Amino acid sequence: MVCSYCKKKMSDGYIPAIQSALMWIPDNEKVPLFIFSKAKGGVNLTKVPFFKRQKAKSYYCGNCKIVITPVAEDY
Repeated sequence: MVCSYCKKKMSDGYIPAIQSALMWIPDNEKVPLFIFSKAKGGVNLTKVPFFKRQKAKSYYCGNCKIVITPVAEDY
């Protein structure tokens, strides 16, 4: 993937989900109390790592110090 900021090649990688699903939550919302809950307006990046480890595919730009994580459609 090419960085949308500096246009250089990004490094492939992932962010592991260890105890709960990874999700993006808007600034004005709170973290859900339960691991199976989703925050209002939140976007899941992984499933809950119940029986299988989960990971969110991500790309890192060392030049800009930014991580981009596409949202999977099946979460």
